[in-house]
Amino acid sequence: MVLIKGLVILFLCTTSLVHSQKDDWWKSATIYQIAPLSFKDTTGDGKGDIQGIISKLDYIADTGIEPFHAKMRLGSIDVILVSPFFQTQMIDFAYDISNYIEVDSIFGTMQDVEELFSKAKAKGLRVILDFVPNHTSNKHEWFIKSEVGTDGYKDFYIWHDGAKQINEGRNLPPNSWQSEYGGSSWTWSPMREAYYYHKFAKEQPDLNLGEELVVQKLNEVLKFWLDKGADGFRLDASSQLFEDPSFLDKPDKMNDLPQTYELIERWRKFLDDYSQTESKILIPQIWNAPIDDLMRYYVSEDGTQRAQVPMNFMLINELNKNSTASDYKRVIEKYLNALPTGAIANWFLGSHDHNRVASRMGRDRIDGLMILLQTLPGISFTYYGDEIGMEDNMDISWEDTVDVQACNADKDSYQPLSRDVARTPFQWDTTENSGFTSGKSWLPVHSGYVENNLESQMSANKSHYKLFKELTALRKNATLALGDIEIKVLGNNTLAYSRTYEKVSYLIVINLNNQTEVVNASGFKAKLNEESKIRIASTNSKHEIDEIVNLSNLQLTPYDAIIIEYYSSATKVTLSLLAVMMIIIKIFL
Repeated sequence: MVLIKGLVILFLCTTSLVHSQKDDWWKSATIYQIAPLSFKDTTGDGKGDIQGIISKLDYIADTGIEPFHAKMRLGSIDVILVSPFFQTQMIDFAYDISNYIEVDSIFGTMQDVEELFSKAKAKGLRVILDFVPNHTSNKHEWFIKSEVGTDGYKDFYIWHDGAKQINEGRNLPPNSWQSEYGGSSWTWSPMREAYYYHKFAKEQPDLNLGEELVVQKLNEVLKFWLDKGADGFRLDASSQLFEDPSFLDKPDKMNDLPQTYELIERWRKFLDDYSQTESKILIPQIWNAPIDDLMRYYVSEDGTQRAQVPMNFMLINELNKNSTASDYKRVIEKYLNALPTGAIANWFLGSHDHNRVASRMGRDRIDGLMILLQTLPGISFTYYGDEIGMEDNMDISWEDTVDVQACNADKDSYQPLSRDVARTPFQWDTTENSGFTSGKSWLPVHSGYVENNLESQMSANKSHYKLFKELTALRKNATLALGDIEIKVLGNNTLAYSRTYEKVSYLIVINLNNQTEVVNASGFKAKLNEESKIRIASTNSKHEIDEIVNLSNLQLTPYDAIIIEYYSSATKVTLSLLAVMMIIIKIFL
């Protein structure tokens, strides 16, 4: 056993794997977003729960060799981002919170959450929580007290008397501001005889974050979950945290106001002060901000640090199935070139608010886009189910629809608005309800789950899941974590980019065409051999792993996507030694 430990330690020290360190564990992290309601049900009520996540931690962690130190992980996913499981009226996918420090019985108990933290960390996984500071449920104690004018709570929310009418009668709403979910952003409270503001559903009143006591209360919530073991927080709806105080119908700016940046600064300092030894990260959700506004979430003009990971939705917002390789190059370079010095990039292709990437961009492009997501510099976010190519469920009836945005429409117009289509249960296997539940699932399972599920993909020779595993393991390589990038458009519609660092180079080539392409990929600065080998290939590729390819005459089938690698001779010797070590370890184990 001493020999095995020694070999493993040597392995960890001599490879180019990137390990978590004091302050940089998050800088090249692979983050997996889980919607508890749709992940795995363990009680038979048709709704996913915390124990369901716990039951699938082995799948998520995919630890491989058991590490001898908590910070030594050879698995693929590094972090789980868990969507809200707090006390809720379930108006908006649990984003209407009635108590920030209580676990809703739908999801389980506080003991379940503590077990999740403990068992996740035992497997080397970090846990980030989805924090909702913009609004609460109208059933939250704070709102109930504010509505009746209780001392200390009167100004916890955005209240307005409204616009006076010439004739007698109730005042009109203060302005024409519209809710994200349709209709006015103002709802009349007969009890208070005033309007309250809600950027989202009327059951989600906006907190008045200009009130210091509100911020103090939210800080207490953050500390509560930090004490439980949270490694950071996604900050929901960050762009909308403050409103223009003029209340004009058309103010100069509605989102990303200066006060928002100041509050993010305060929360960053709060997290930094909480732990002097380990980073706790902030991930503000930034909807569709102009690039300059997005970058201001990283750092102030005077150098004050703000959020580590302002969410970058540009791959979703600015690209579609008709986008060309030139479009991809433009979007990626636009973002990377705008990053402040020292800032870390991050990338999304899916979330609970967007159509699934397989449906939005086309099934043929799934692998190419996953390769893109996992090989760009910085942090990758993967939405649950995207690793197996889950698609939108377009068969959800009006009667089964629960998304508040769609329910505010009608039977004839709900479907384009519905986010339910991308929130359906995870497709685990071929059994009834895809192995998600033994009861009636809260949303209908996609009818194609028998053909498309994790169990089948695990046993297949090639699959989206196996590609995902290969990619997330490769991300541990220093070249993908730290390497430079050079992007080119080849041929008619092929995106290609190199990642280089010290002795190792990768060339990623993605054919976005539905036609065969023959391209010359030899013109990169990276020192690739004219003949280099395939490291990873999409499931629809004709290329094989370890196949030697000619870069100046590279043939790509429709939607083909490959990763080509080159090691210097010195690096090859090290890798050969490590291969021998791994064989010895397997024999002894």
